[in-house]
Amino acid sequence: MLLSNSTVADLLSFSLGMLPSQWARLAKQKFNQSLFFNPLPASGNLSRTFQADTDSWWIGLGAAATSRDTATAAIVTDRPITVTIRSSSGGREFQSQAEDFDNVFGTAQLPAVWGAPLFVKPAAAIEVSLTNLVATARNVRISFYGFKIFNTDMGE
Repeated sequence: MLLSNSTVADLLSFSLGMLPSQWARLAKQKFNQSLFFNPLPASGNLSRTFQADTDSWWIGLGAAATSRDTATAAIVTDRPITVTIRSSSGGREFQSQAEDFDNVFGTAQLPAVWGAPLFVKPAAAIEVSLTNLVATARNVRISFYGFKIFNTDMGE
């Protein structure tokens, strides 16, 4: 969901409150997961996968994406693309069907902040599949915003 900047902090606090209490003292580090679909073929589809590191959980809080014209590299604001996201290591789907790109990803100016965190176990993989609904190829870049949680106590 896309939100105004005034409500993003409240939603992030809410999402962080959903973490298991035993993780409160564990070391955390901001870490983005990025995927490039260069190019996403005209009227075609493409899948990309990212994998969490083996030393930590990865917690996703939201995402942003850009779509650029392949010839000029200009940002394209009309993004007729559908997306599905699933755990490729566990087969778990994160939505009931393909969704409109703009319903899942915001922009660099206004990223999408999810209503609940996405928990990715160490070494687990997340697959993102995009389908281009128009006969024009695009370069699409996605950044999933989040952080790692290590199995290390932060101390007092």
